[in-house]
Amino acid sequence: MNWIDGHFQVALLWHNDPPYLPNNRLMAERKAIPFRKRLAKSQGVLEKKNATMSDCIEKGHKERVSLGELDHCGTCRITL
Repeated sequence: MNWIDGHFQVALLWHNDPPYLPNNRLMAERKAIPFRKRLAKSQGVLEKKNATMSDCIEKGHKERVSLGELDHCGTCRITL
């Protein structure tokens, strides 16, 4: 507990820095199977997905990661 600018400041007890994010690659790959099948059936869905992903990358909400980087990542969250 610290006194800062006229008030007490307490760290969040549940906050880890950096946050613990378990490796969810297998789960993400399993969830991607029906999604990929749906994309193969509908060109409009594929275009919308690509536009949404590009928008998220542009805004900085997501970033593109190479497969080589995934091999060295112990605590990554993976979105397919």
